[in-house]
Amino acid sequence: MSTIVGCIGAGNIVKALLAGVEKSGVYFPNRIGIFDVSQKVCDDFREKGYTVFSSIDDLVKSARVVVVAVTPQVIDSIMQQIKNALSADTIFLSLAAGVSIKWYQEQLGKDCKVIRCMPTLTAQVGLGAFAVSRAETVADDDYKAVECFLSSCGIVEEIPESLMCEVVPINGSAPAYFYHMTRVILKEAVHMGFDEDTALRLFVQTMKGVQRCC
Repeated sequence: MSTIVGCIGAGNIVKALLAGVEKSGVYFPNRIGIFDVSQKVCDDFREKGYTVFSSIDDLVKSARVVVVAVTPQVIDSIMQQIKNALSADTIFLSLAAGVSIKWYQEQLGKDCKVIRCMPTLTAQVGLGAFAVSRAETVADDDYKAVECFLSSCGIVEEIPESLMCEVVPINGSAPAYFYHMTRVILKEAVHMGFDEDTALRLFVQTMKGVQRCC
């Protein structure tokens, strides 16, 4: 296999994930494959040294871990291409919200190896929080390969698949809440006469302290 990880779809969440992976230095870009329908996206990743594929089939054949990062509306249309190329060693890391492990097994066969993941955009600064659930077919060695990739830019917590929807406000959507809260507090701080940068440093440090105290 020419790549360790291959990404089908390279939108915002994959860009954030790979930005964090790059910072870690654990994986070289040329060992990570990219397939995206946008030529501009592909060109941007190619310029950064990533291995860009012209088809899903070639990417799946090349990588042990395949990150499925397309929307639920699109995922149906790529299953046949994936099925034609997968091997017994292929591990799927699914970032597609709401798509169950059972659904993948119905499309690709009951023996396929699938790990569902709820990621966070904070991976881009090496502080990702990844909630994952794995199929019974995923052996410990398979899981370690995915865990190693994700933990290069954050923490990984394994949870029951029954909680994959419930975890969204805890990690998946939580950054949006924090961003909004921060903007509201900074706006009020500036209104009261504080310099915005000073208020931001004070508030961020306080948030870090609260996390340590919990």
